[in-house]
Amino acid sequence: MVDVLPIMGMSKIITYNGEKYALLHYEGDCWVYLSLDKKKILKRPKRDFAYRELVKEASLLPKLKDFGLPVPSLLEWDERSATLVEEFILGRSLDRFHKRKVEFLIPQLRKVLCLMGTLKWETLKDCRLERYVLVSWKDQLVEWVKLGLSPFLSFSKIKKVICLIDDIFIEEFTPVFLHGDLVFRHIIVDGKNRFWMIDWSDSFFSDPVYDLAFLYYSSGKNKSWLHIYQLSTNELQRVEFYSTWLPAIFTLEEGKRERNKEELKEGFILLRKAMVSYGFV
Repeated sequence: MVDVLPIMGMSKIITYNGEKYALLHYEGDCWVYLSLDKKKILKRPKRDFAYRELVKEASLLPKLKDFGLPVPSLLEWDERSATLVEEFILGRSLDRFHKRKVEFLIPQLRKVLCLMGTLKWETLKDCRLERYVLVSWKDQLVEWVKLGLSPFLSFSKIKKVICLIDDIFIEEFTPVFLHGDLVFRHIIVDGKNRFWMIDWSDSFFSDPVYDLAFLYYSSGKNKSWLHIYQLSTNELQRVEFYSTWLPAIFTLEEGKRERNKEELKEGFILLRKAMVSYGFV
C-alpha cells in the first residue's frame, strides 16, 4: 500500500510498507524516492514501458551482484504495485569529481567493463534483455534517429544521418552485456573510494564499445578513456558516432516527452555540435 502526500508543489512524501520516502527526482520515466533514513531508494514507473524496465532491473540486480559487479543490492520487488526498492549508495556521482580524480578511476572502470564483457547471454536471457547483432543494431539506431530527430530536422538531413550508419557500421561484432546508459552520473564513488554503478534499466546486449562511448562523452571526450584500449579504426568511428549523435537524440527525445524546455535547449545545442562535427552545416 502506497500513500502519497503532496508537499510544496512537486515535493512528495510516500509511505511504503510503513516506511516514509521523500521524492528525490521526478524526471525521466520513473518516480525516484529516498527513504528518510537515507538507506533505500524506491522506484515506481511513470509510464507503461518504464514498468518493463523496472522488471528488467529487478531481475538483473541480484545476478549482477552475484557476479561481482559493483551494483546496489535489490531489497524488494513488488510486481503488483510495480515498486522496486534497492540499496542507496552514499557518495558522489563521478560528474561531480575533479578531472584528475576521474582519470584515477579509469583502470578500475576498465576492469569492470571487461568483467561485464564476460557475462553470457545464456546467463541473463531471463532478464528480458534485448540482444542486437550488427544488422538488428543498425535497424535500432535508425529507429532512434527517426524518432528523436524527425520533429527537428528535414528529411534530407535525417537521411544523411542514416547514411552515416550505413557507412560506419560495417564491422561485425559479438554482442556483449552493456549498462546502456553509462554516463558519469550513474557512477557513484563512496567514502572509501569504491565506485558503484546504478540504474541498470537500459541494459542490453550489443556493440562492445557502446558503454565506452558514453564514458568518453561524459569525460568531455578526453582521449585518456580510449588510449587504454586497442580499438580498430572502425571501432573508433563507432565511438565517435555514439558520443556525438546519441546524446543529442536522447536529450531531444526526453525533452519532447517531458515538455522540458531546458532539456530541449540542451538537445538543440548538442544537435548543432553533431551537425557541425559531421559537416552537415
